[in-house]
Amino acid sequence: MARRRKSAWVLTSARNTVIPAYVARRYRGSCIVVFSTGNLYPLMPVVSGGAVKQSPSAPVAEHARSALGRERVFGYFSGTLMALFRLDVAVKLRYGVVQDVAQKVRAGESVSLALRWVKLICPRDARAWALRSLLLAQSPPLALNVLGAERGSVRWLARRLGNLLGKEPRFGAEEAETALLSDATTAHGPFGLPTVALNTVVQWGAHWVTEELPTRIRPTHFSGRC
Repeated sequence: MARRRKSAWVLTSARNTVIPAYVARRYRGSCIVVFSTGNLYPLMPVVSGGAVKQSPSAPVAEHARSALGRERVFGYFSGTLMALFRLDVAVKLRYGVVQDVAQKVRAGESVSLALRWVKLICPRDARAWALRSLLLAQSPPLALNVLGAERGSVRWLARRLGNLLGKEPRFGAEEAETALLSDATTAHGPFGLPTVALNTVVQWGAHWVTEELPTRIRPTHFSGRC
């Protein structure tokens, strides 16, 4: 009898909940940084500072639900020092929100404004913070919202990229009053502010697209409201 192929979401859930149980059991007593996501939080009013670590969890999409499961599985193994590294949007030059918007602007495609604001962080800063989080690990686990301090609207991002690429951006969907926003004050306290500014990341992204350097052709779905 042929084996049925498991769906991608089944595999994602297994990786995010089953494997962490083995890891936590094997390395009980160690310091562990658990990579997670800011999508665990509910949509927040854009006039607010964003969700804080005490905000209730309200994951909608399958990936966010399984990430919450990963946090809870690790949290079950009390006594192990942990930090929950709730990373929002880390942008790489070959892949990410900046690359996604830049490609749309360059191709003359409509940029959705359904998710009105984004906060980004350069992977270099995210990696440095992850290593330093080992020093903050505790039991029960410490939650850290990981993202930049600068908040940029998707409209501004598209217009800035359009200016750099010599293209006039087109927009679609209405700007909503809520967005996936987190407050990273608890991370900025021990780590300081990111070393790479938002505008610098945008300039790098525009140069990458202009030079037609290698990209990962996979939509980020940055405008999704879940």
